[in-house]
Formats: sequence, structure tokens, C-alpha cells
Amino acid sequence: MSATNNTVKIIATTLKGLLEPLSEAEKIAVAKEVGLPVKEEPTKREIDDAEFTSWLADSLNKDKRKRHARQQA
Repeated sequence: MSATNNTVKIIATTLKGLLEPLSEAEKIAVAKEVGLPVKEEPTKREIDDAEFTSWLADSLNKDKRKRHARQQA
């Protein structure tokens, strides 16, 4: 069992050394290629879109509340 653990450690160390100089995008591509599950972070564009959508919803709700308040007055 010890020999198997040592072999696994050697392989892991070798792979880590091979992957270290790669960019994050390249590491993700390698992980996908070998079938590892990859949790991708949202892109800057997706974050910007989500922030804009949130801002737009807030703005529309404020306008709706103002309109409702004017109608009540």
C-alpha cells in the first residue's frame, strides 16, 4: 500500500510541476480535457451584466414607488 501512495505522490508532484507555469485559462482547459469537474468563475462581462440588471430592477422599482406615491397624493 505504501508503494501505491508513493507512486500517487510522485505523479501528483509531477503533474503539479507541469501545470504550474500554465495560465489559469490553460489549467481549466487541461482539467476539462481530462474530464475533471471544473467550477468556472463568472466572467467580467457576466458580472457587469448582473450588476446592470440589478441596478435596472432597483431603478424601475423606485420609479414604480414614486408613481404610486403620486397617485395616492
